[in-house]
Amino acid sequence: MSNYTSMRLAVLVDADNVSPDDLDDVLIQIAGLGDAIIKRIYGDLRDNRLKNWDEKAKQFGFVEIHQTVYTKHKNATDIAMVIDAMKILFNKQVDGFCIVSSDSDFTPLVNTIKEYSIKVFGFGHSKTPDAFRKACNNFVCIDDIRKINEPTEPSTNQILPKLTEEDLKRFGEAISLCAEEDGWAHLGGVISTITRIAPDFNCLRYGYKKNSDLIKNNIQIFDIKEVHSNPNNRQHKNIFIKIKSDISLESIFSTAINKYSPDKPIAIAQLWNCLRKEQPELSYKNYGFSGLLDMLKSLDQNKFVISRKNNVSFIALKSAS
Repeated sequence: MSNYTSMRLAVLVDADNVSPDDLDDVLIQIAGLGDAIIKRIYGDLRDNRLKNWDEKAKQFGFVEIHQTVYTKHKNATDIAMVIDAMKILFNKQVDGFCIVSSDSDFTPLVNTIKEYSIKVFGFGHSKTPDAFRKACNNFVCIDDIRKINEPTEPSTNQILPKLTEEDLKRFGEAISLCAEEDGWAHLGGVISTITRIAPDFNCLRYGYKKNSDLIKNNIQIFDIKEVHSNPNNRQHKNIFIKIKSDISLESIFSTAINKYSPDKPIAIAQLWNCLRKEQPELSYKNYGFSGLLDMLKSLDQNKFVISRKNNVSFIALKSAS
């Protein structure tokens, strides 16, 4: 989320759905997004269950917005937050909102704010429904932050989780979209692309504070390149990644041809579509080629035959042609 560091933010906290103990960790994350110029806590703050919020509000400079509950089970807090959010939105006071809640009732509010090209960052617990998670530009699970910040005994044998199959697929697709001619993609651009598709993706889920650490722990999947953008400042570096190309192209294409058309030539476009359905991360850019046909022409001509008929390019194994 480091692309947003100059934003003016409104932080609206639903005290009915998060704990005062969560606020410290959440504010650390928000500090990396920008400057919280509006900070408000909403709830029935006279309720004994919420009494600890007063101390937190004073500690971090939040304005407390008390909402008396006149009728049981009515969402007075939600309504107050929505009204205030719309006032802030139409007064054009901020560049982004941070909604701290695990309540999916705020989903329509998030969608409305985004229609005005304003970013929305959600913070909630693991129980937060998908509707709210997916509506936000980015969603951070408070439980993941808590795990990261919990003091633990140092261990050289600590094993952190690897990327799930779903997230690996997202990385492959994002790298294909962001890659330059040489196949390398800037990590920041890749992460931004992924979070547009899956707003709840976050390296915290895997136990890392930085995306670069997540990538380095999956070195068997990614090639990594660090480039110093300023020779006079060795601390600042850009990280580029691509999917490892350990499996030879010849192996990939010969296996696919034998599977989909072992006895006769197959249209290259058709074969490529079949391969991409199986391996969304597959890209000619990852192998350093500027186009699909260029990549295929690099194959061993003693094993593959490329032909053209009626303006359609075909490929076959030599024994089948």
